[in-house]
Amino acid sequence: MNGAAVGRDTVVDRAWRALDEGRSVLVEGPAGIGKTVVHRALLAAAGRAGWLVLSCAPTETEAALPFAALADLLAPLAARVPELPAPQRAALGGVLLAGDEVAQPVDERTVGAATRSLLDAAADPAAPRLLLAVDDAPWLDPPSERALRFAVRRLVPRVAVLVTARAEPAGTDPAPLGLDRDAAGARLDRVALGPLGVGALHHVLRTETGTALPRPLLVRIAEEAGGNPLLAIELARAVLRMPQLPAPGADLPAAPSLRQLVAERVAALPPDTRHAIRLVALSGLPTVAGLARAGVPAAALDPAEEAGLVAVRGEEVVFTHPVYAAAVRDDVPTGVRRRLHRLLADTATDPDERARQLARCVAGPDPAAAAEIAAAAARQRSRGAPETAAGLYDSATRLAPPGGPGGRGGGARPRAGGAPARGEK
Repeated sequence: MNGAAVGRDTVVDRAWRALDEGRSVLVEGPAGIGKTVVHRALLAAAGRAGWLVLSCAPTETEAALPFAALADLLAPLAARVPELPAPQRAALGGVLLAGDEVAQPVDERTVGAATRSLLDAAADPAAPRLLLAVDDAPWLDPPSERALRFAVRRLVPRVAVLVTARAEPAGTDPAPLGLDRDAAGARLDRVALGPLGVGALHHVLRTETGTALPRPLLVRIAEEAGGNPLLAIELARAVLRMPQLPAPGADLPAAPSLRQLVAERVAALPPDTRHAIRLVALSGLPTVAGLARAGVPAAALDPAEEAGLVAVRGEEVVFTHPVYAAAVRDDVPTGVRRRLHRLLADTATDPDERARQLARCVAGPDPAAAAEIAAAAARQRSRGAPETAAGLYDSATRLAPPGGPGGRGGGARPRAGGAPARGEK
């Protein structure tokens, strides 16, 4: 396991032993401390050991997409879905967007039972060990979180579970998926990631920036960053953008936060690249084709990819760290943000994505937009996403003309939970 993650060998070894012994592992710490690096090292170890790895890495924008994370996680088991009982097969057909079941309403209890059945079959003692891994678990969309919570509670310790979560300080928040409750709680290892030392940061910064910094400067960067590798990387990049390296005792580039450092780096990109990554940050489904429909050529992403801010994986465009996406979103002025949401709405091919974008850009009464958003809300409700549906219904009500259908004085919107209110039929 040595060398799997720079400066984290001991942590990775400890977590791997826990997983191998049938315990669940929660890797936690502040943003940028290296949770995903440890997570990937453990997935690689499981792969080398011949385990079946089911993983997902939800993002902030995907939290509004019902069952997005669950679909990613269960995709390797899709061939086993036809073996399930008919109701469970139909439920997962809707989750995986496969077969004739897509149009059927999704019952969350059935999805939870189907998820458990599928994982239970995959965890057969005669089969390879099964690892269920979620990176950045707090961004699980609510329906996926509930289905996994239902299944995991009934399968631990037969299924090894690995999750990462942001926590400051570590150990103070409840564990995702209820891993710290009931019988599972006794089998949970909470692994708190601390600061990296100067030696480990030297290797990280040389790899990320291509430059070996003088040791006195490296020590100062490590102190300024508090041993946080992502903050140290951004601070080192800011130093390297200076006309010359700061002399001993001279001030380092001042930045109040990691997001500010990222914003400064984004500001140095070409205008068309800044426009492109703003669209990526605001889109729920960022793809190369989607950007092309919005008038953005794929080449516009090249400077951001070379800078390590985004990665293009086939058609998918993703930020290399959630902090980068958040920093880009935070830096978009309100008026510009509204225009970008409008552009994304006008070029979206998915009606639900179009509705989500419309809800963020239309300010005044707009019956047509209200109708589209209400229709999307009804679809989300039928797919088992009451929280998303409730937000869309509220947006539709806000945009409907007063006194009109769905507007103030109009009919009551459906309740988020799907059941009619008292007195409704």
